[in-house]
Amino acid sequence: MSGLFQKLLDTYRYALSQGDPRTEDWFFMDSFVPTAIIMGSYVVLIVIGLQVMKNRKPWTLRSVLVPYNLFLVLLSVYLCHQIFHSAIESKYNIICQGVEKTSHPRVIRMASLMWWFHISKILELMDTMFLILRKKNSQVTFLHCYHHFTMVCNTWLSVKYAPGGQNFFIALLNSFVHVIMYSYYGLAALGPHMQKHLWWKRHLTHLQLVGTT
Repeated sequence: MSGLFQKLLDTYRYALSQGDPRTEDWFFMDSFVPTAIIMGSYVVLIVIGLQVMKNRKPWTLRSVLVPYNLFLVLLSVYLCHQIFHSAIESKYNIICQGVEKTSHPRVIRMASLMWWFHISKILELMDTMFLILRKKNSQVTFLHCYHHFTMVCNTWLSVKYAPGGQNFFIALLNSFVHVIMYSYYGLAALGPHMQKHLWWKRHLTHLQLVGTT
């Protein structure tokens, strides 16, 4: 057993050593352990949260949801704007863009935007927690949880091994959709009186599918 563990440890260390040297010292990038702990906690909190809230009344959370969604709207606007302009400046190919290996400021800028995109996916794990506390259990589906889980892992891998390149388009499209999505959630959190202004809700699901959100 110790021999197998050592092989797994060696494989893990080797995989880390193959990461992009430009991002290896960035927060969360020197090891996968912090991300693994976050994702493990995410799964545990889902299980515990569903059990704890089973016989309790739902929380409204309006005072939390409004600023939370507003913050994510602003963050998504920032990412969308910055990624778009960085891609234009670098003359990125929307169809097939390789990862630039230089340390030019514009290349590092795109890499840092991919890192911020990763951080935004960690923050968005709170979506699930809020759904559980509000007892919106029908929305806490396997697909919902799987999406949030894999987005955090995939964006970590992106920043660790390929910060930039074609990943820019996914981040750009995802951020654009999230501007609209979190705007809707924020307005809906204001109360029932906003429902008449949210007629475009039926189009949101289609937009989310297009934006791989």
